[in-house]
Amino acid sequence: MKMKVQLVIEDESGGSTTTDLIDIERGADGLIGLSLAEAKAMNGNVQRALIDAQAREAIARGAVCSECKEGLRRNGTHKTLYRTTFGRIELTSPRFYTCRCQSAKRSSRSPLSAWLGSHISPALEYLEAQFAGLLPYGVSARILNTVLPLDHATSITSWKRCASRRAISATSVNRFSIGSTSRCG
Repeated sequence: MKMKVQLVIEDESGGSTTTDLIDIERGADGLIGLSLAEAKAMNGNVQRALIDAQAREAIARGAVCSECKEGLRRNGTHKTLYRTTFGRIELTSPRFYTCRCQSAKRSSRSPLSAWLGSHISPALEYLEAQFAGLLPYGVSARILNTVLPLDHATSITSWKRCASRRAISATSVNRFSIGSTSRCG
């Protein structure tokens, strides 16, 4: 039996994009369900496709002046990394000049950077804080890499920095939540 898992994303204008996530081939006497590697790959592909689509919309919104609705002039691009529980995602981040109707001073901004806010997802930050408060850093990194498709999305140095900023202990970890607005990093 052959299976193909696809993701269909419909944008605000009604258009849709289809992304192939994974192709699976199984026999009746083979593995039942997904292997851990297949599940990690599929979740990583879903995360990449979803963030890419959201980033395109954020950039499209930020490429137009909010006051006069004119298109903004581009001032170059750069690459930015966003770390998630499903791996690092590299995004192309354009910069746009601010509109003359808003400021006489010439400056530029990146709508993607404004949309992301930080370079680490709240879910990954939460997991790092949870594990850093309960286990040695190296053990935590190995456990998370075994279960999640992190693709080196996390490092021991960032965990130490995050834990020291928050002064995390085993008793204070429970107060940290995924919805928290404060960030490490």
